Amino acid sequence: MLAEAHAERTRVEDDAHVRVHGSGDERFNHEPPDTRLRPAARARLSARMDTFAEQLVLTAWNRFNGAVGRHSLIMRDEAEVMALRMAVGTAWDELQSVVRARSRELLHRPVERIKHPRGLNGPGVFLLRRL
Repeated sequence: MLAEAHAERTRVEDDAHVRVHGSGDERFNHEPPDTRLRPAARARLSARMDTFAEQLVLTAWNRFNGAVGRHSLIMRDEAEVMALRMAVGTAWDELQSVVRARSRELLHRPVERIKHPRGLNGPGVFLLRRL
């Protein structure tokens, strides 16, 4: 999820630079590589987020996508581009901090060994459940 958000952020910044400064910069004489997910993979990621993500993470993800989605609607002059970059950067920072904090919490929660629900037996056949 963070990799996709980073790719979206990079794409917005590249688009903003081209719209304001034109493509005269040597860095933008060619189309920058698009590292975003393909639409089908993006749809799967969004569906998984809606199903499995906690509300705090989902809210940050939706804020980020809202900020990124506005990039095609504005960006007529340099002031609008700067405001957009600030909004996307702020949403990115929030998303990154929420995901990393939540990941740290989950990693440090104690685990409990439970029997496999289908009754499979043998050495090493068990499930771990976070408490």
